[in-house]
Amino acid sequence: MMEDYLHFWNNLESLYGNFNTALLSVGLGHQGLVYRKAHSELETYLEKNPKKFFVFIGFNALNTAETKIIQHILDHANSDIYWDIDSYFLEDKVHDAGFFLRQHLKTWSYLKENVLKGVSSYYLGDKAINVIGVPKNVSQAKYTDHLLESIHGQKASDLKRTAVVLGDESLLNPILNSIPECIERVNVTMGYPLNKIPLASLFDQFLNLYINRNEQGWFYQNILSFLAHPYVHILLGHDNEGHNVESIEEVIKNKNWVYINTD
Repeated sequence: MMEDYLHFWNNLESLYGNFNTALLSVGLGHQGLVYRKAHSELETYLEKNPKKFFVFIGFNALNTAETKIIQHILDHANSDIYWDIDSYFLEDKVHDAGFFLRQHLKTWSYLKENVLKGVSSYYLGDKAINVIGVPKNVSQAKYTDHLLESIHGQKASDLKRTAVVLGDESLLNPILNSIPECIERVNVTMGYPLNKIPLASLFDQFLNLYINRNEQGWFYQNILSFLAHPYVHILLGHDNEGHNVESIEEVIKNKNWVYINTD
């Protein structure tokens, strides 16, 4: 095992180089490669686009490539930068929320010569906070629908200043499905994890059939769970004789099969 590992490690540079070359040949790149390519071609890009004005908004923690790219553009092109920071965190010498920006202020030549833009002072301001207890996730989605509808009814323009922040990203779909019809457009800024979509659970159950098969075949409960998936209903549908998922389930239950083979 150690020999295999060392062999892999010794070949890692060539694997990495060939992988990057293959990606670039088709116009693709992993995140690190994209950053490196952007940095190496930055001078050429700016020369070709002398009239462009660049605006950076809302950054905080930056990796090394982002820091170099943004600093270079700020120093050599028409550009501006606005930060997402509250003065409370910026002026606190030890608070983590302002750590990166305090570092930037010490090291960026641009920030030493230009005033910091985008700094707000909301954290210590007065706020109206209501805590509403509702049971289960579905109720949260329904109550959010009620709140949005209330805001729209009182003053529709306030919706432009309204954000729904989810503590649990799995609520995204229920929330989107609960948005009242009176709201025509929404701006969704969060992603949705691949493992939360129904297609992911389909593959989980499909692979589970391979993992848990023995000499007798599949345990009937695993088959029934797979057949119960909504996408399986769509995929199998009806054959020429009118058979569908329900008819397969019915046969398994009526014949009282505990294990099921391919036949």
